[in-house]
Amino acid sequence: MDNVMQVLQDDTPEALSARCGVPYCMILRANGLSHYDMRPGLLFLRPKPSFCVGRGPCPHLPSEEAGEGVVLAAGETIYQAAARAGSTLRLLMLENDIERPADARPGQRLRVPEKPEVTRMHTVRSEESLRDIAAAYHADERELAYINRLPTGTPIYPGQRLLIPA
Repeated sequence: MDNVMQVLQDDTPEALSARCGVPYCMILRANGLSHYDMRPGLLFLRPKPSFCVGRGPCPHLPSEEAGEGVVLAAGETIYQAAARAGSTLRLLMLENDIERPADARPGQRLRVPEKPEVTRMHTVRSEESLRDIAAAYHADERELAYINRLPTGTPIYPGQRLLIPA
């Protein structure tokens, strides 16, 4: 029976989620288990993907509660994970070196970026580059790009408003 699964010796919640193709919380809820029941050798049924989709973030991942990031659940987009983490899509992608949203995989633990401290705004003038603006404010060019959610190589344009880091 391909819907009967077994917890392996080195399984993590993320690994189980990826192997089963469903969020970890679905595995627990469908089998009436808690996080503390999951031990090597335990047999469980792989739930159908529709079992508990849409019930919010998985409450069974202690490391998420501890603020160590978020785990991308099966069927969840990176945009939804960013919203759940109180971040934005671009910041989450930049923090985790993800180039395209489709590159994020179920079970992947994503680092959540800290909210940047900002002191002022700058309006881009004609012929200004990000490097010029960073130098004018004695700021790091990469940090300036990061807090303004500009992926590497993204052009800036006159009239665009940029946040300037503290």
